[in-house]
Amino acid sequence: AQHMVYLKLNGFVPTAGVSVYDVHGALVLQAAQASVVDGELALDVSELPSGAYVVVAPGASRELRANVVVTH
Repeated sequence: AQHMVYLKLNGFVPTAGVSVYDVHGALVLQAAQASVVDGELALDVSELPSGAYVVVAPGASRELRANVVVTH
């Protein structure tokens, strides 16, 4: 990804914000509310440096975790 990441939710409903962690486990980005458009979680990663990240979004009974690679 370069600017935006779109994650298909497949019925998953985020109940709170979205957090992004770097490979060392440090929180590098947090959105207070998840932005869901047409069943996809939209996340602006344009401010993050190139690298690997983990996106975490809590739900009612489980959480969504996705690995993302940002390249600029």
